[in-house]
Amino acid sequence: MRHEFTPEAKQDLLEALDWYESRQSGLAARFEGALRQTLERLLAFPDSARPVISGGRAALIPGFPYLLYYTHTSESLTIQAIWQAEQDPAALSRRLSQLDDE
Repeated sequence: MRHEFTPEAKQDLLEALDWYESRQSGLAARFEGALRQTLERLLAFPDSARPVISGGRAALIPGFPYLLYYTHTSESLTIQAIWQAEQDPAALSRRLSQLDDE
């Protein structure tokens, strides 16, 4: 199974990495490692994360207050958002519903 990031999810990732690196040297690398471990688990077990209303799934990134929102088929996993848990859930809902409309 392969994976891909939507442009919005790529932007989420870059913003999170920038924020963590600005707080402490090496923290962005730890975040990226936790994200990579989460992706590896999801690629092996794509149905292991909790279902969400948008028809996708959400997985916690261990050690960080972020959720990875994704959809999947038998061949690929698409990361829709990397969302900080304290961000406005309504904004996330709007973004995910826009993806459903596409």
